Amino acid sequence: MLMKWVAVVMLAAFLAGCLQTQTPAFVCNAPYILVGTSCCLDQNGNEICDSDETKPQAPTPSASPRPSIAQTQGNGPWNDKTYIAFSQDGKNWQPGPRVAEQASVPGLLRLEKPAGAFEPGGLLIYYVDFSQFITPGSENIRVLYSSDQGKTWTDQGVVAITGKQNAGAAVDPGIVQLEDGRIRLYFFGSEVTTGDPARAEGKHKVYSAVSTDGISFAAEPGTRFEDEGLTDPDVIEHNGQWLMYYSVGQATELAVSDDGLTFTARSITGGNLGGVPSAISTPDGVRLFACGMGIQTAFAPDATTFTKEQGDIFQGQVRGVVCDPDVVRLSDGSYAMTYKVNNATGTLGSPPNGLNQPAQGAPPGGKIWCDGVCDDVEKSQGQNSPCYASDCLSR
Repeated sequence: MLMKWVAVVMLAAFLAGCLQTQTPAFVCNAPYILVGTSCCLDQNGNEICDSDETKPQAPTPSASPRPSIAQTQGNGPWNDKTYIAFSQDGKNWQPGPRVAEQASVPGLLRLEKPAGAFEPGGLLIYYVDFSQFITPGSENIRVLYSSDQGKTWTDQGVVAITGKQNAGAAVDPGIVQLEDGRIRLYFFGSEVTTGDPARAEGKHKVYSAVSTDGISFAAEPGTRFEDEGLTDPDVIEHNGQWLMYYSVGQATELAVSDDGLTFTARSITGGNLGGVPSAISTPDGVRLFACGMGIQTAFAPDATTFTKEQGDIFQGQVRGVVCDPDVVRLSDGSYAMTYKVNNATGTLGSPPNGLNQPAQGAPPGGKIWCDGVCDDVEKSQGQNSPCYASDCLSR
């Protein structure tokens, strides 16, 4: 009996201890919820503590191509356009059709021998391409080809130059074809990637590169020539020598070479027609083209003593800056000349009075450009030409 009472007492003590240690109940008022022995905020009512939810990440802005300077800045070489004109005698010229946009400092070559896929007699235009220009150093040299004496042109893409030695871009192309058929590209190789390379202090260098196909070039070691402020080299072969006419500001200077690789300076007189010279060898001497007030010419029987011939060969027919001539003789004895025109006043695509915009009503398969040039098509069509009023009557 005593043992039963002891057992009852011990059971009662155990139950009392359990009741005394039981965890008290917690109540969490909305918007809080109970988690364990504490409350947490659940503002969206999804039974998950807000502190435990993954916060949404801010969307990463999608990468977009960096706009070219031509899209964001005012007038400049990115507004230049390249044209080609023709002459029977190399003296009397009429403005010709446009062949490239955002194209400056064109160099023209007539092939004497095949080069890659390009046939003898074909024409190549190498120009500084500003279509993707961002900053100095991002220019490219692009090439066009014509197999029909300049009537139609096909884009051959951007040239590649392996082993280029200068830090900046290759610009101001001058083109010759060598005796073995290779094409040699002379170029002003700037060292700057900010600012105008033409205005960089110190001596500017001319480099060269050669190609068997006219598109892929390999740089030749060393420099061809250097001078303070040099730009725009143009090289021709004349009477067994290579002659390099080049700009120093608005002055034209000359360097000569026996092998086309090592040039030395030579004095000239009477050749200061303006900047960006081009020369062509004739049986009687050298005719020089350069741009001051329009494209002008001078002639020198000895290639060094020039007498001015013409001022503004287009006689006011082209509005804007007309410059960067390069002339070749064609297989039929006539002449072709590439040149650039810049008559824009704002950003690309906003030239004055709608100039340089494709005209509405252009014939199928062709383009008529309102470019300030009253060409033969517009003259023949008269009022039926969509550009007749702007190009022929407003001048």
